[in-house]
Amino acid sequence: IKPQCMMYNYDKDGNKVMHDKDNVKGLAYIAEGYILPCCWCDQREERKDFKERGFFDESLKLVNVDSLEEVIMSDTWKAWVNDVLHDPVNAPVLCKDKCGV
Repeated sequence: IKPQCMMYNYDKDGNKVMHDKDNVKGLAYIAEGYILPCCWCDQREERKDFKERGFFDESLKLVNVDSLEEVIMSDTWKAWVNDVLHDPVNAPVLCKDKCGV
């Protein structure tokens, strides 16, 4: 997976590959007050997967945290980053579809 929502990914040898900052997709702030990795994650069909992964946990709602960093450094987000970068078999189907190589 070559995630478009991250500043980097890893090549097949495990080396970090930086992306051109102009091509990185931004995080998605959705109407319910949560942050998702990108706007594609807010599709009706995909919400179930992200809900099951904890992205819609009340403790991650922006009104319940002091900073965005608190959300993206949460265990939920760390687990997702690990799956996308190191364990793509367990990454969300959407991430594989949209950012797979």
